[in-house]
Amino acid sequence: MNLFKIAERCKPGLARHFGELYVDEFYREPEPFGAEIGPDVGVLHRLVQLYEYEGAWEMAAWACEFAVAFGIADDGTPRGFAGRAERNREKAATLTVRA
Repeated sequence: MNLFKIAERCKPGLARHFGELYVDEFYREPEPFGAEIGPDVGVLHRLVQLYEYEGAWEMAAWACEFAVAFGIADDGTPRGFAGRAERNREKAATLTVRA
């Protein structure tokens, strides 16, 4: 997590890459770090924020849905990851309609 935070401040693209690698580990093996250790909420939250900052609304929604699939609902916002995914899908649809 510390390396992710440092990269996020200095090189957001590298932080996004770290976040994506982290998520990939859970796609390859649902319990890559042991049965009791699920995806880190902080990493997922920051990955979503990076996607949102870049305007990658579909990817932000996907990361939120990934969190929800692992039973992580709370991202510190009133509507949680599920509401955030919905909001990002709406933004993506708005941009698609305008294009």
